[in-house]
Amino acid sequence: MNKSTYDKINEFCTEKTDGVLIQAERDYVLRKFLDSYYAAISTYFESHNSYPSTKDEQTIVDSLLNKDNLTNYVDSAKIYYDKFKNNIENEFRKKQDKPAFWKSVFISIFANLIYSLILFIVFLVAKDQIATWLMQLNL
Repeated sequence: MNKSTYDKINEFCTEKTDGVLIQAERDYVLRKFLDSYYAAISTYFESHNSYPSTKDEQTIVDSLLNKDNLTNYVDSAKIYYDKFKNNIENEFRKKQDKPAFWKSVFISIFANLIYSLILFIVFLVAKDQIATWLMQLNL
């Protein structure tokens, strides 16, 4: 992609959305353009058994840079990132749910009780061995 094509897409994104389009959405528009461009080049190659000339390539680029195509790219970028943002927010809300919080608190308390019980049993079983070992250290 040459600089003029990049600039034209970037300017369209700025004009269409009054500069509100975030960089990830702009990148999505650029990727969609490039996907369409490569698909058009491959279709041309399949139908003509040769790569397009500079004039034909420019015709393909101009057709992909028309207002309707760019508007579709921008709209699909907004829809994609709105869904992405909503998924992240929903996951965050699920994790911040109060019943889940209290469930994790009770699980932590229960795990600590089990750990304490295991330590108590180990010290109860091994108290004679520990006492013998401590007496040997004092000598």
